[in-house]
Amino acid sequence: MWRMEEAKLLWAQGQHGMAIRLGQALLERMLAASNSDAEQLTRLQSLLGKWLAWNRWSSPQCTSCADSTCISICSMTLVTSC
Repeated sequence: MWRMEEAKLLWAQGQHGMAIRLGQALLERMLAASNSDAEQLTRLQSLLGKWLAWNRWSSPQCTSCADSTCISICSMTLVTSC
């Protein structure tokens, strides 16, 4: 799954918002597909969970943030204060 590798590369380059959005799109596509590899799905969910947790930890000011990346990340983690 080369798109997952692309997301990892984006993360390593510091483009965290883009990496999370790409990972989320991949996850949605995998969940919609009937023939998804369970192991790949688990790896992607684990990676996204780590990234979302790290991003939330590193941006505690998210509730007052007007940045679209912050807002989309808050909505993905079901934070209602954004």
